[in-house]
Amino acid sequence: MIKTRNRGFTLVEILVVIAILAVLAGATAFMAPKILRKGRQAGAIENMKEMTTLMVSHANDNGNRLPAPMTPASENENGGRDAYWYAVLQHEVSGEQLDDYLTDRWWKENKSIFINPLHPKKDLKAKSVGYAMNAALGTNIALTRGEELGIEESKTTGINLNTVREPERSPVVIPHWDWFYTMDSGESGSKKFDPYIINDRIPVLFLDGHIETITLKEYKKRELDKMPKPSN
Repeated sequence: MIKTRNRGFTLVEILVVIAILAVLAGATAFMAPKILRKGRQAGAIENMKEMTTLMVSHANDNGNRLPAPMTPASENENGGRDAYWYAVLQHEVSGEQLDDYLTDRWWKENKSIFINPLHPKKDLKAKSVGYAMNAALGTNIALTRGEELGIEESKTTGINLNTVREPERSPVVIPHWDWFYTMDSGESGSKKFDPYIINDRIPVLFLDGHIETITLKEYKKRELDKMPKPSN
């Protein structure tokens, strides 16, 4: 009978395996953050879809009007604090006192669809949850009616959906570091958008409820910052 003996791995074979494992580990380490960020963006988009339902519900109960980007403390019984649009909607869905949602502590200690998964945790507070409402909408709508409404006034004005032309082209919410946005030239080029951009794109929620992922340049090129526009 011919005897055979088990042959162990050679040094070269061991080195090849180690090299392959090192390459795989490097690829995993490189791809993992990107995969996690894409997952967070998907979560951010899902949140925006749920916001649509809450906005529609609010409008149905308030003469077809959306909450203002910010309701001043003088118009609320809220202990002298301004109420941002997402706090108003969170209050309506949860049924707790509005005051509860006007503190940094509540947003740091609780979960909410209004907290953007891409928003840096260190920046999370009552006036910065990672989503912003379009404060230029009120100004642009006034222009379609031959009227004037400055941005500061628009920040505290709830949009009447009956007055909006082309809601499918009128953006209302985007991922952002503040509670409102206008997408003027200085803002659209800000590095502060970096945490919310995946593959050069951000999700945009439009007044008709659909969501598109577009670049900031495309936002400006399509003149979404000027929508709705006066008819010619």
